[in-house]
Amino acid sequence: GRFEVERTLGAGGMGSVYLAQDRQLGERVAVKIIGGMAVIDGAAQERLRREASAARRRIRTEPGAVDSGPGRGDEPQL
Repeated sequence: GRFEVERTLGAGGMGSVYLAQDRQLGERVAVKIIGGMAVIDGAAQERLRREASAARRRIRTEPGAVDSGPGRGDEPQL
């Protein structure tokens, strides 16, 4: 896949965040994957979309990249 996971950065009620190498960008990135009931919870998926949007706005002043979409097994990821 696109990301090679190095380690878990944290986990919570919505999912987990991993430190990974993005093979397309050639950079280390944080990847958030929602799991459990959040996968089928439309409100949780909307929160993930808003989080991605906020992160995209932030990179205008700080370098980085934000992407979102289906992850492993179509689990939403950020």
